[in-house]
Amino acid sequence: MDLSDDQWAQASLLVRNGGLGIRSAQMLAPSAFLASAASTLELQQSVLPPSIQTLADKSTETVELSWAALSGASKPTGKQSCIQKAWDGLVSANQMTHILSGTSSDTDKTRFLAASSPHTSNWLHAPPIASVGLRWSDEAVRVAVAHRLGYKACEPHTCVCVCVCGKAVSARGLDGLACRRSGPRRQRHSQLNNILWWAYKRTSVPAVKEPAGLSQDDGKLPDGVTLLPWAKGKPLAWMSQYRTPIPTPTSLTRRPQQGPQLTRRLAIK
Repeated sequence: MDLSDDQWAQASLLVRNGGLGIRSAQMLAPSAFLASAASTLELQQSVLPPSIQTLADKSTETVELSWAALSGASKPTGKQSCIQKAWDGLVSANQMTHILSGTSSDTDKTRFLAASSPHTSNWLHAPPIASVGLRWSDEAVRVAVAHRLGYKACEPHTCVCVCVCGKAVSARGLDGLACRRSGPRRQRHSQLNNILWWAYKRTSVPAVKEPAGLSQDDGKLPDGVTLLPWAKGKPLAWMSQYRTPIPTPTSLTRRPQQGPQLTRRLAIK
C-alpha cells in the first residue's frame, strides 16, 4: 500500500469527514489536553491552595495556540469545552477543508466529497458479525479503502474476466462500477433487494420479490411488493437502486453523487 501525504491525511480524519478514523496523535493531542483541562478545572481549584490558583497556566495557553493553528476556529465555550469531540471536530473539519482545497483533480475532488457525504461511511460503523453477513474479507476491505482514499486498487488491465467488455481498466479499478455489463452490479442489486425483503419479513409484513403482472408507466417492473395492504387499501411496492458515490469515468460528466440512493417506493394504481 503506497499512500501519498494527502491520502494519509484523509485516513486520519474523522469518519464523518471522509476519513477512516485513524486519528493522528499530533492532531488529537491538543483537543484531548484542552478537554481534560476544562473538565477538571473545578476539581483543580478545590484541591490547590489559593496561592497557586491565581497563577496562569502557561501550558494551557501554549496548547490553545497549537489547537488554534490546527482548527482555524474559535475555541468551544461553556459545557462544550469539556467535550473532546467538540475540540477535535473543528480540527478534523479544518483539515478536511485544507485537503479539499489542495485537490486539483476532478476525480479526487468528487471522491472526497462523496466519502464525506451522509451514509457513505456506514460500512465503517457496522459490527463485523458473520452470521448476518456484515463481516468482510480482507480483500473486500482493501478495495473499499482504496476507493475511499483514491490509491491503487489493482494493476491496469483490459477487462476480459468480469463483463468481457474489452475496455481498459485503470489502476483505481473504478470501471466496473460504471460498466452496465459488469456481473457484480447485478449481485449488489440482488443483495440489496434481499435486505429489503428480509426487513419487511422480520416486521411480520409478508412480501414477495419481483412480482409478476405489475409495471410502472414506463414499463419497468418493481423489485418487490407487500402481500397485505400498506396504506389506503393498497400494497406497497419498492424498487431497489444503488448509485455508487465513487466517481467513475462516466459519472464525472454528470453531477457528483452525494451518497447512495437505496430505495424508491412506488405507488400502485
